[in-house]
Amino acid sequence: MKIKVRYIIITLMALGISAVIVHTLAWNELHNIKNQIDNQSGIQVVLKDYQSSNSVKVVNPITIKDICEGISELQYNGLFGGNELITNDNQAYSLIVYSKDLHVTFIISDSYKQSRVIGNNFSISVKNYENLYESLKSVFN
Repeated sequence: MKIKVRYIIITLMALGISAVIVHTLAWNELHNIKNQIDNQSGIQVVLKDYQSSNSVKVVNPITIKDICEGISELQYNGLFGGNELITNDNQAYSLIVYSKDLHVTFIISDSYKQSRVIGNNFSISVKNYENLYESLKSVFN
């Protein structure tokens, strides 16, 4: 009986440590993406509106700057679980930011449960995306 309890405790500790490591790696990935965007020159931006299916390449430097500032405000909100997918009732934008050394996709929605960054290793749920959402919305208005 004592051996089973020890194995259970060891297993729970291993799972807890694994969860902390995964969240730390995901947080670091988001942090690195934001730093790369802040420090890149020649950033290019493409947007897609999910409801209308319109796509546009953003060429206005002021708009690109506003979008990059909105990205820098994003905060880690855990791993994206995929439980709340985008429906026709939601307004959402796909934001692709790229340059010579960078390619990142963001899904920014009017629902906090759906906004995320698709990184190299993780799909990361984000919060504090409201300014970015408004910048993206203004491109299509």
